[in-house]
Amino acid sequence: MGTSMNFSYTNRVKLEQFDASCIQYGKSVRILIVDCPALRLLYDALAAKSFSEQEVSRRIALAMEIKLSLLHTYYDLATLAGIENENIVPELKRVTYMPLEDHASFALALRRSRTIFALVTRIRSLWDKLFIYVVMTNESDDILHDLDNAKSKRRFFSKRYKCGVANLLPELIHEANNDIKTLDEKYRTPELHGYGSIRGWVFDTPAEWETPYLSGIMAHWNMVSKFAWKIFEDVSTKKSSFD
Repeated sequence: MGTSMNFSYTNRVKLEQFDASCIQYGKSVRILIVDCPALRLLYDALAAKSFSEQEVSRRIALAMEIKLSLLHTYYDLATLAGIENENIVPELKRVTYMPLEDHASFALALRRSRTIFALVTRIRSLWDKLFIYVVMTNESDDILHDLDNAKSKRRFFSKRYKCGVANLLPELIHEANNDIKTLDEKYRTPELHGYGSIRGWVFDTPAEWETPYLSGIMAHWNMVSKFAWKIFEDVSTKKSSFD
């Protein structure tokens, strides 16, 4: 019979090791990983406020999920950027990218589509985790239950906190709400959202390398990063894998 090992969310040494490992991983695969949230600092902040061990574990567990989601999204972004830089940015390669006429191009189109789908899916899941964390740390469990049962967490969150909450100013919440709506309308696929739409643009030969589709995703990621940083700015540092 095998033995199970449970990660202790109240072991500061382990949390510090986890934070350091995330930064080191970013260095090893050459992607940007930032120290946000710094789980060791979150533990210190919660311990200083005399939260119960159960509540500390609950909050740090979700913060770790968010941190892992951020890390995986950074990786997905780097993967997508690598595909584009190798195959779409160079003009000599871009003009030969004709998915409906060439098998290799068609395979590349499917790879682009698959990578973008994974990225958008992860980003959308990350937003929900961020909303849950804000409600968990600022409201009662009843309100958290209301959020969990809401048909749209985005609409629930933006309506309830239209005047801001904690470190999140009203302007940032309004801007994030509009950005998520655009993400849903332009990028979410049938697997995630209603009927969706066929991502036909991956089968086109772009006239220029900077297509509005991918630049829109990159711009949205900036919003996610800014939102996460504001939530955790009191328990984050400027340390990164690019230091």
